[in-house]
Amino acid sequence: MQRQSNDPGSVEMALVDGAPQIRLRGECDLATAPALQQQVAGLVREGHTRLVFDLQQVTFMDSSILRSFLTARRDLQPTGGEVVLLCRPGFVRRLLSLLELDQLVRVCTPEEWRKSVAAVN
Repeated sequence: MQRQSNDPGSVEMALVDGAPQIRLRGECDLATAPALQQQVAGLVREGHTRLVFDLQQVTFMDSSILRSFLTARRDLQPTGGEVVLLCRPGFVRRLLSLLELDQLVRVCTPEEWRKSVAAVN
């Protein structure tokens, strides 16, 4: 049985405090993955060493999206870069924890992220 998509996934790029942030919305799956991979590849090519993904408005996420996060981590590792996933408690956070992705990349709320960035600056 196929899942009916009520809120197709989308990928947007935004500048937050002068740094790029990739925002995912809706049901992010195999149809969304190419756009996400293109955004990630472009930012890595431009020399960004930190990729921040805003997952607050994600209602569904499949393994193709999770693979994109791990690919970004692999691409940034040689330069000491990092992947940050912004989400609140709920479905996405539970999924990341269950799959132990939170052991490989930084997972935090937007508020926790702002505090950590402010502490460095």
